[in-house]
Amino acid sequence: IGRGGFSGCTALSSIALPEATTLYSETFSNTGLKSVSLPKVTSISEGASNDGMSNGSFCRCEQLTAVNAPLLTDIGLSTFLGCIKLETVDIPKATTIRQSAFSRCESLKSIDFDKVTTIGENAFVLCTAATEIKLPLATTIGSNTFRSCTAVTEIELPVATSIDSRAFLDCTKLKTLRLPAAIELGNYIVAGCSNLTRIEVTTTGKLTGIGGGLLNNNGVFDNNGNTNPPFNAANCTLVLHTDKQPGGSGDPTASGNTWISYTWKSITYQ
Repeated sequence: IGRGGFSGCTALSSIALPEATTLYSETFSNTGLKSVSLPKVTSISEGASNDGMSNGSFCRCEQLTAVNAPLLTDIGLSTFLGCIKLETVDIPKATTIRQSAFSRCESLKSIDFDKVTTIGENAFVLCTAATEIKLPLATTIGSNTFRSCTAVTEIELPVATSIDSRAFLDCTKLKTLRLPAAIELGNYIVAGCSNLTRIEVTTTGKLTGIGGGLLNNNGVFDNNGNTNPPFNAANCTLVLHTDKQPGGSGDPTASGNTWISYTWKSITYQ
């Protein structure tokens, strides 16, 4: 189904697409769809662009509450952006979530994709109802991915090696963040996380910036002028691998309760 095929059909509340395999950008954007079943769709939001000129297939479907797409592996750019009533997503084979795919899905209660490995920037911005995040295979987390997910209290990304800038910005109820495999850390990753009291970064060896560049010792945990109540390392316990102890073989190492220019409530090792 081509670009913009049914875009703006605000009275359209249901569709049947038993044989459709490809949906292009804005196919059903700004329609009144309430639920969508896509039994054979393997490609979605084809041709969508990150310049804002061409959005995702279901962008701003504000009545949409449920989606089922059993064969879809790549959730395209801005696919469900602004679907403010979307609660249930059943896309079991998804391996990639593109930029802004679920941005402003304010009713989505769970972010649960057990096969996804790559998540683009802004993918879940303002998913303010989400209390659970389960991404056991995600290795790459884009910038602003979980920005303003204000209901989640605990996040663990067990195999994520790259955490880009502002990934958890303004997650105001977040208390515990576990990143056991993180090697690359961007800037301001927890800015505005005012209730964060425990961070675990327990991988061995050298930690770097995104792309393997130098770690920005003054930027990783900085608030960057954020106007919300700030993250405060002095209220937070930091857990590092034992090789980050003073004199250890890891990089960078700690000194007392100081690590990469920040003084923590305490630092422990495992």
